[in-house]
Amino acid sequence: MPRRGFIAKRDVLPDPIYNSKVVTKLINNVMLDGKKTVAQTIVYDAFDIIKEKEQKETINELKGVQKDIAWGSQIRSYVFCPYTLVKDHRTNAEIGNVDSVMDGNLDLFINEYLKMNKSKNS
Repeated sequence: MPRRGFIAKRDVLPDPIYNSKVVTKLINNVMLDGKKTVAQTIVYDAFDIIKEKEQKETINELKGVQKDIAWGSQIRSYVFCPYTLVKDHRTNAEIGNVDSVMDGNLDLFINEYLKMNKSKNS
């Protein structure tokens, strides 16, 4: 016996976690033998893996190139005796007041490093 009237398609409700109808449609397509929870775990795990990769890429971009911590890879030398000197080996900046550097006055070294990076980038 044929149907008598028009039956409207059911509207797809948005996914409760991502609030997206596209995710709901993806879960419905992935559904295996009517097991919606299995499909949800597959899709959500895939999204989590994608998020982790994106976060790692952004972290690696922010970190830049890092050297191994080894002998000879020091940044600064502090000499207390017989004379006082602090020398930055990256920028060759020197200051004779070791006590102020030990108290946290690193402005000279920071400015020289920024100037060095600016000249490299331009």
